[in-house]
Amino acid sequence: MNMILMTYNIKVGTWTAAGLDAVAKVIAEARPDLVALQEVDRGMARTGNIDQAARLGERLGLHAVYGPATGGAAFNAAEGEYGIALLSRWPVVEHQRHLLFHQPLPLDQRPPKYYAEQRALLGCAVDIRGTLVDVFCTHFDLTPDQRMPQARQVAELCTGWHPGRPSVLMGDFNALPDAPEIDTLRAVFSDVFQALNVVGEERLTFPSGQLGSHTADGWAAGIDYIFLSPHFVPKRIEVTRETMPASDHAPVVAHVELHA
Repeated sequence: MNMILMTYNIKVGTWTAAGLDAVAKVIAEARPDLVALQEVDRGMARTGNIDQAARLGERLGLHAVYGPATGGAAFNAAEGEYGIALLSRWPVVEHQRHLLFHQPLPLDQRPPKYYAEQRALLGCAVDIRGTLVDVFCTHFDLTPDQRMPQARQVAELCTGWHPGRPSVLMGDFNALPDAPEIDTLRAVFSDVFQALNVVGEERLTFPSGQLGSHTADGWAAGIDYIFLSPHFVPKRIEVTRETMPASDHAPVVAHVELHA
């Protein structure tokens, strides 16, 4: 069974004036079957008090499941939630959300640009024409001291929910391909970029834009991933390059085959 997987950090749909419409257009053009979304608002004033995952699901004709990581108070908002989501072409028959390891450092110990956000893992059991597949979405922290425990926790949660079931893990891991936390995940999953030997500039997912894009200070990285259990055979993976990006991350799209 062939399917298209996508992971996309959408920056709460505020990267361009077109907002969530631009995000929906990017997703629609990829025609994915399963989409893991990061940085998604629900009921937040800054994004019009809407349920962004539900809105995208309605727009694209996909089932939507939301996994809140933190409340609006973390962003000085009176109401609302911020987190991750899954869009699926097939019904989601079970889902669960787990909060990940989170230990904010004291102000005097925080590295530059340290954001003390609570992170989460969303697991969804998807009924794909009679075959149940576990699909996980996550968004890791910005610093290694938080990411390493999160990686161990995610590896345990993903393999322990329904042992032996086909599974997919996607998201923004904020970690480079040679990071030990990524090796922790590779111990239980196949990294599709690595499996297909996609390296160099073709592997970069941040910042978004044309091939060779870098931040103002010259930085670029491959920090968004798609991982597979051995039930899948990866066929192709690519980073979508947009002239007018809808987010600061480039979406990742993988074509895979499921041998259940």
